[in-house]
Amino acid sequence: MSHVTKSTILHQFRNAGHLSSHAQLQAGAGSGAKTVSRANMAGSLAPPASPGTAGARPVRLLFADSRYGEVASHASALKAHRQNVKRRLHNRELRATLRSALKGIRAALDRKDLAVANAQLNQTVSLIDKLASKGIIHHNAAARYKSRISARLVKTTAA
Repeated sequence: MSHVTKSTILHQFRNAGHLSSHAQLQAGAGSGAKTVSRANMAGSLAPPASPGTAGARPVRLLFADSRYGEVASHASALKAHRQNVKRRLHNRELRATLRSALKGIRAALDRKDLAVANAQLNQTVSLIDKLASKGIIHHNAAARYKSRISARLVKTTAA
């Protein structure tokens, strides 16, 4: 039974075109990483398994983001990545809230429920302005949303 070392795995991965630097693989276990044995590796990163590697030392893949691939191994880069992930999720929630608010106003206008539409309009315009000021949506998109909702409200009120 041959012993598989970290350098052997790095060499095989690099030759297969999967790695660009030593920083992407590191032996041992720690926070923010997943530990896998060489025999159980699956997916595009796994080279063909050689016989006798079932009990090999585990290999730790550093912080991997499924959307963007490998992330740098410097502490500052890892922290910046964590912050970006958190910010992206928060921004997605805010945009989802905006879409729900817009749907609510449109539904109220379709039902010709002007009292509810007027009440929701103030809250939605405030939300639109807040998201535009934070850069979550573009200021032109914010103006377009407000303009179309207001025009629809005026049209519904006149009808």
